[in-house]
Amino acid sequence: MGRERRPREDRRRKVALYLHGFASGPDSQKGRAFEAHLDDYDVHRLDLRIPDRDGLRVSEMIALCEREARAHAPVAICASSLGGFVAAHVSLRVPIVGAVLMAPAYGLVERWRDKLGPARMAAWRGGEPMVAEDNAGGPPLSVDYGFYEDATTLDPWPLPSCPLLIFHGCRDDVVPIEGSRELTERACDARLVELDDGHSLVDSLPRILPEAKAFLDRLWSKP
Repeated sequence: MGRERRPREDRRRKVALYLHGFASGPDSQKGRAFEAHLDDYDVHRLDLRIPDRDGLRVSEMIALCEREARAHAPVAICASSLGGFVAAHVSLRVPIVGAVLMAPAYGLVERWRDKLGPARMAAWRGGEPMVAEDNAGGPPLSVDYGFYEDATTLDPWPLPSCPLLIFHGCRDDVVPIEGSRELTERACDARLVELDDGHSLVDSLPRILPEAKAFLDRLWSKP
């Protein structure tokens, strides 16, 4: 009696998770643009405002994305800013086909500390919320100190082993491009595209989207 034949994997099913950035949401302009452009992918735009919009915890974002990646494996990840930092951590826990990172927020803890300064950090630690504009269109965020405290428990430089395509604006005054340059040098398979743009990269979407899709399609075509 011959060996039982296993069903062939359906290589037509391509899945991508989209991870938005800090003070953004799953309905962001970039998230919707990626979903529309990756029209032959099953795109899941995850909501990283967890456990709630003011009590953000990066460790919980990572745990959520890890669960989603396992549930829909194999997956690729497309991510912006803080979402890029989350994606890098997820790639160390779950095998990822590849990742497209836009201005990934490496140096998260040091950047917040330097941006706020000693006095505001002390006030934040003492219970005064850190107020930030809600890029998703809601009222201002009042982020508690637990966001920063939780971030300090994480590896500040996760180095994915999956292929990376990184886009970063040379005029980014929120997440400096030097972090992406260092990531490109240290990661085993990474390419950086430097753009004449700021942090949001919305103006660069006409270039980002086709390059991102071509990158992901090449990865999925590999045997």
